Amino acid sequence: MIKKLEWDSNFFNLKIGEITPEKNIFSIEDTSYDLLYIKSDKAFEISLNGYVNAFSELKVIFCRDLERNQYDSQNIFPFQEVNVSISELYDLAYESGKFSRFKLDENFSEAQFKQLYRTWIDNSLNGILPGELFVYQENEQLMGFVSYKINQDNATIGLIAVCPNNQGKKIGSKLLKYVEQQLVAINIKKLFIPTQQANETACSFYKKHGYQIHETLQIKHYWKDDTI
Repeated sequence: MIKKLEWDSNFFNLKIGEITPEKNIFSIEDTSYDLLYIKSDKAFEISLNGYVNAFSELKVIFCRDLERNQYDSQNIFPFQEVNVSISELYDLAYESGKFSRFKLDENFSEAQFKQLYRTWIDNSLNGILPGELFVYQENEQLMGFVSYKINQDNATIGLIAVCPNNQGKKIGSKLLKYVEQQLVAINIKKLFIPTQQANETACSFYKKHGYQIHETLQIKHYWKDDTI
């Protein structure tokens, strides 16, 4: 059974669907889809007649229980309160997505990847996507940002990035600790952070800050033969 993904289909101007994996699927009834996502919490190998598995990733979701701690809020502001150009924020969003499947799957263009992340930022700022977005700024220079959303009794990081020229200055740590304490203040006790196993730097960073792997998700892209 294929579930059509309306948002993805409309955004990429492709017919995109999602399949719950079944053992050794070889054929599907509806071959009109340009792209099929197959996701599972278990490793799997599947063949689809007429489709090519052109990209695979292992998504990793980190989690930790939050507790009240001291933190440094200096230089961290809501985006709307500082004089930062939206184009600078877009550039940071691209940095945050450099291990995204929409970046690494070569069947998506660079323009499509960038438009996706610009849309993510736009929707975060105009309220279409729920949540908060904070930036780290020194001397009117944007150095990093983080976005997150609250889901009842827990929260999830959306995007987090530090400018390449400013990495190694603990800006990412300051942003993460700031979010944690904002959540603790409103009695949110658990924070989830999705990333990719291939992003070894991010995985090491989260582990260093006490996060543990909560869930892994195998994601594969099957493109129709005549699409790629």
